[in-house]
Amino acid sequence: MAIVEPGVVATAIFGKVQPPPADSNYPHGRRIYELFRTSLENPVSPYVVGEKIREIVDSGTWKLRHPVGPDAEGFLAWRASMSDEQWVEWGALSDEQWVEYVRQNFQLNVRL
Repeated sequence: MAIVEPGVVATAIFGKVQPPPADSNYPHGRRIYELFRTSLENPVSPYVVGEKIREIVDSGTWKLRHPVGPDAEGFLAWRASMSDEQWVEWGALSDEQWVEYVRQNFQLNVRL
């Protein structure tokens, strides 16, 4: 068994996603949309995921988790470093605090 954990990968599905309404009471949709939109300014081909799967199959590795793409390990390590409570607190930041956090920690120039 292997778990493939891609970061933000440029697939056709993102072209179908519409930005959430700016006046929504739930900022998470806007934030995740912006995180993906900004990450896709330097797109990672979906072929890297296919190549990783081929590599896993061909190698016979027993390693369980396989991050894929330049941002995958960083995002996974960041989330693993937080408790569930800290994750909830991150989601409760104001838009301004969230934008600054993402800029400082992920070097992404997000705009809300």
